[in-house]
Amino acid sequence: MSILFLILKIIGILILIPIVLLLILLIFPICYQIEGDFDGKSPKAQVKVSWAVIFLRAKAFYEEELNFGDQDFWNTDL
Repeated sequence: MSILFLILKIIGILILIPIVLLLILLIFPICYQIEGDFDGKSPKAQVKVSWAVIFLRAKAFYEEELNFGDQDFWNTDL
């Protein structure tokens, strides 16, 4: 009988993990901001994307070349 409960517990956990991940994606929206400018000589653009406000952030900008930076909750490289 305890083996049956162990199997049911494992199946329940395997079903619960995707549901929790889906809820996290739905609760924390993806925010983005795009800016651009063209002065007749060269284009300039900047893109910022963040998810869950502080957990993941990315920033890319183009002036003479494309530069990219990212920041996550445990590493602040941005």
